[in-house]
Amino acid sequence: MRQMFTWFKLLENWLWKNRIQSNRYFASSAIAFAFVCGVSLGIMPCLNVISDGIIEGNIVSVTAFVVYLSSILVCESICAARSFSVAVLRSLLAVSMAFAAYISGYLLFSFLC
Repeated sequence: MRQMFTWFKLLENWLWKNRIQSNRYFASSAIAFAFVCGVSLGIMPCLNVISDGIIEGNIVSVTAFVVYLSSILVCESICAARSFSVAVLRSLLAVSMAFAAYISGYLLFSFLC
């Protein structure tokens, strides 16, 4: 269970060794939450059929929230890195993984419904 929320820390330790000191759980849980946001949008048509249109999902607001979450990941990368290159590379990695998780969650569950 612990490795489920620390996999990003293991990845960045493998990539940058001791040049970054970030929170062990934050990036992994933020990327997992981006996946859950995509899942919630993907499953929305099924929930609308079941609840006769009472539940609605707004793709713009959820995408804006994922952008906000990604900006917090960038801020953490800047604060935790010891060099500028590590901060930029970790920011790119974390943001791209967050959006990949968001899009894959949306596509996976939109095709299942």
